[in-house]
Amino acid sequence: MVYFSGEDDVIRRLLGMTNGIMEPGILDVKEGTGRQVVEEKIARLIAKGEEIALVILDTSTSFFEGERGENDNTDAYEHAISAMPSIIARIASDEEAAEHEVQDKQEHMQVLELLTKDAKMSQRDMANRLLWFLRKGDPDHKKVGRVLKHLKDTNLINGGNGAAHGMFGV
Repeated sequence: MVYFSGEDDVIRRLLGMTNGIMEPGILDVKEGTGRQVVEEKIARLIAKGEEIALVILDTSTSFFEGERGENDNTDAYEHAISAMPSIIARIASDEEAAEHEVQDKQEHMQVLELLTKDAKMSQRDMANRLLWFLRKGDPDHKKVGRVLKHLKDTNLINGGNGAAHGMFGV
């Protein structure tokens, strides 16, 4: 396994845990590594015939220096949205949060309406009736379960999961 950390605080913690003693071949630390250094290091390991089962780039976007500094780094952004698994998190705007809240309320109302028609309907059947499907085409019964849990937690329904959801709370 080869672990590259693009975060200075991780490197400092590694150095602290080892009291600054690095054993070549077991733990090598290079501060300030960039994309080119990482690519060269991996190429050297392959050329030496080293078996590499896993390469981890911790915060891989930090390995892209960018042309105009880290806050305007189109290379890092393009890398993050490429096929390589990455997580990009951002804070939702007030408008997006409000839209999400409206959608949640609509989904809760849809489940409540189904329960008024048949309180013993399974989560899978509810998902089918609501046209809530996963990408593979299977009914998203887990989404129904999350909505039912929220309805129960807010005392809008009594009962549990599965076929019998119980009576509505008043």
